[in-house]
Amino acid sequence: MQSGTVDHNTLKHLVEAGAVKSATVVGQGASWSLIAQVGNNDKTLLSKSRKVREFKRFETIVKYLRDLGIVHFNTDTEKFDPTQKTMGVKRPDKSTVLKQAHAAAEHDKWFREQVQIGLEQAKSPAAVWVSQDVMEERIDTKIEKLKARANA
Repeated sequence: MQSGTVDHNTLKHLVEAGAVKSATVVGQGASWSLIAQVGNNDKTLLSKSRKVREFKRFETIVKYLRDLGIVHFNTDTEKFDPTQKTMGVKRPDKSTVLKQAHAAAEHDKWFREQVQIGLEQAKSPAAVWVSQDVMEERIDTKIEKLKARANA
């Protein structure tokens, strides 16, 4: 019997087509993985990151199988050990990810406030508008002054 891998979308299509003969939930360490028998091939379910998909809770993999339309499956608990830590790579530090998300949200809030202030200032009757030609002249003058200072 040959073995291979399968992703969620492919497995879903295989189940819909009736190509999955059986499914086995395999305990490995403190997590569970899934092997689907398609023809004479065993296909291990992969995650989006192309690693073996691990389910930490048995209930989660059962729900996953039911959602696919698989209600009967085998269970292999030979290598299951609930005292062992889960295999594979852990998620990135959630604290760092959350801090970055909060910082991004805070910056977005600040940016939107600045845009709103600018829009309100532009609508004000006291707003002074300067033409592009005048601004280009001012910028050119500042550049010339900076060049002169740098060369001095």
